[in-house]
Amino acid sequence: MSTTTTLGGQAVISNDMLVKGIIESISTVNQFYQTLPFKGIHGNALAYNRELVGQDQMDLVSSLDTGATSINKESQRFSRHSTELTTIIGDAQVNGLVQAVGSDFHDATAIQVAAKAKGLGRHYMNMMVNGTAVLGGSNHVTGTPAITEVDTFVLDVYTALAKSGVTTYDLSGSGATGKAVTLANLKVDLDGRGTNDSIVSLLGVTMGAGATAISSAGSSADGSVSVTLTATGTTFYNLVQDTIHGYVGFDGLSALVTQDDIGSSSAITDAGAYFTALDTMIDQVRDKDGMVDYIMMHSRGVRQFTSMLRSVSAAGYDDVMEIKMSSGGVMKVQSYRGIPIFRNDFVQATAGSANHVYVGTIDDGTFTHGISGLTASKSSGIQVQKIGARENVDADITRVKWYCGLASFSELGLVRGSV
Repeated sequence: MSTTTTLGGQAVISNDMLVKGIIESISTVNQFYQTLPFKGIHGNALAYNRELVGQDQMDLVSSLDTGATSINKESQRFSRHSTELTTIIGDAQVNGLVQAVGSDFHDATAIQVAAKAKGLGRHYMNMMVNGTAVLGGSNHVTGTPAITEVDTFVLDVYTALAKSGVTTYDLSGSGATGKAVTLANLKVDLDGRGTNDSIVSLLGVTMGAGATAISSAGSSADGSVSVTLTATGTTFYNLVQDTIHGYVGFDGLSALVTQDDIGSSSAITDAGAYFTALDTMIDQVRDKDGMVDYIMMHSRGVRQFTSMLRSVSAAGYDDVMEIKMSSGGVMKVQSYRGIPIFRNDFVQATAGSANHVYVGTIDDGTFTHGISGLTASKSSGIQVQKIGARENVDADITRVKWYCGLASFSELGLVRGSV
């Protein structure tokens, strides 16, 4: 009989060492996310005014001699913008038995909640660069359905018009113009019993003769009204629902940028042309009197930048600088001309395989410069909510959610090029 101890035999009388927690596997790096400021806002949207692009303030004043009698009275013009918050959300469902047999090393609920929170953060990171706000399609209808809750429909229309700033509408049948948007007026003109086919348009949908929203109307025994929508009516109904329920997602940097014509659609291989393009991007940022807060590119772009430096032996131009993160820690990144370079693997390449580069500024708390993350002031950051037990399954649900968005306060503070 052998007296030699084997690994198999030892495994019978001992347990493997267990490391507490879960070892994370991160496949996409976004250093910029650690420095992006977030501002809490009231309401579900932030409205702000930008100076009109292309208007030079020098044109608002003039030089005069002592005999002049005319003083320049031109006014600064502005464009109004609005950014809505969106919801990123996920439910962590954990079986009761799985939670009950867990150990101090692994709390099943905590692990799933942490994974959901990480997912929310990564989802935001992606939308921050590549996001596009799209209408969600909640409560859409198809075909030419009958609407039995007419009062609810009229209230929805009233709410959508109020949200869109519409206060009056015109009638083509009677020729009346500027009819006030009220619940009483809308009910008469939308329930199919009044002058519905005389409404010229609402929310940009033509509803005049030949394009009526209501094809027929009827009353039930209890006096309630039902209406049948036409194809135009269905389009209008869905637009009303979209206006009420808002957008899914938000516009990221790729959708917000307006200065996007610097560099080349194919990868630049000449170091001189490369640094000229990078310098041009930096010079185009005029939001803070030329001060630039960041350069952001994919890891491919960072490697390309480092390679270009090596090719010209640019000692001293690739300095490393320390950046304070939102967590309070310090992160070391490369820099160029005193501007930190952040690696962000969510930045896409161009169709011609060139690397996109974002250059810009970050808001300083005044809501007038660069970009800033947005969140609900009364529910800021990622929220964890205990929902409780499912009715027909032995499992508990914990909801993880984040009300968030992104704003670009100045078009002069965001530039994208390709190198």
